Formats: sequence, C-alpha cells, structure tokens
Amino acid sequence: MIFIRNCKKYDTSTAEDLFSRAIWDECGTTWEVLYRKRSGEYFLVTSDDWHNRITVFESVDDMKAWAQSTMTPEHYACRFGEVEE
Repeated sequence: MIFIRNCKKYDTSTAEDLFSRAIWDECGTTWEVLYRKRSGEYFLVTSDDWHNRITVFESVDDMKAWAQSTMTPEHYACRFGEVEE
C-alpha cells in the first residue's frame, strides 16, 4: 500500500515491518502494522474490512510511547533495546 501524507510517500512494500498485531471485537478484526522507512521515519497502518488508515509519528519518542503501550516488554526490547528498571 502507498499513502501520501504531508507531501511524503509511505510505501509498505519498501518499509521494514517491525511489529504487527490483530485486534478482535464484535465488529471484526483490525490489524495494526508498525513500519520504519529507510529514512528512519515510523508509521502505523491500521486495516479492517472497510478501511486502511495511516498514522505518521511526529517523533521517535511518540512512536516509542505507542510501542511501550502496545508491545510486550520482550517485543519492545527486541526492536528498540532493553529498558532500565
């Protein structure tokens, strides 16, 4: 999928897939996939049966805040390094 936001291209076929998860509820399944572009920018694609949406993180800190609230500690450490106790 290719998205354009703020005159920048976000292409899931050339970006690195870092993390994905499925969310099930009474309306069906929603998929979230976190990508990193070669430029170092991070974006999230959310897909369900009807829509594909993109969220572009303003900063690495914003992406890490999302990741910390979403990923298991093991997944987070694997992708971004260990976190101090």
